[in-house]
Amino acid sequence: MTRVLVRHVIALMPLIVALSGWVGAYRKRRSEPLCPSAFALLAFVTALAVVAAGSFVYFELRPEYLPAFESTQVRLFLWFLILGPACILIGFGTLGKEPKWLFWVLEVASVWMTALGLLAVYASWLSF
Repeated sequence: MTRVLVRHVIALMPLIVALSGWVGAYRKRRSEPLCPSAFALLAFVTALAVVAAGSFVYFELRPEYLPAFESTQVRLFLWFLILGPACILIGFGTLGKEPKWLFWVLEVASVWMTALGLLAVYASWLSF
C-alpha cells in the first residue's frame, strides 16, 4: 500500500501544488490581485503538472512493457528536464512583483517537475 501511495504522491504532487496556487489566487483576489503575467505563468505550470499527472494515470491504466529508453512515458517525462528549469527561471520574474506565496508555489511545482525529469533520465540510464 505504501509503495503505491509513494508513486502517486511523486507523480501528482506538482498538480496538487499548482492547484493550491489557484486556490490561493482565488482567495486573495480582492486583497492581492495578480497581474496577467503571473496568471499566465501559473497557467503554464498548471498545464505541465496536468500533463505529468495525466500521463501517470494513463500509463497506470494502460502500462507499456518496454525498456525505459523506449517507453513513451519516460520520453514524456524527459521533457520536464527542459521545461522544469525554464519554469524555475521564469518564476524568478515574479519574485519582486508578485506575492511571495505565488513565487514559492511556482518554484516548488517547477522543481518537482524537474525532479521528475531527472528520474526519467535515471530510469533511461539504468535500462541500458
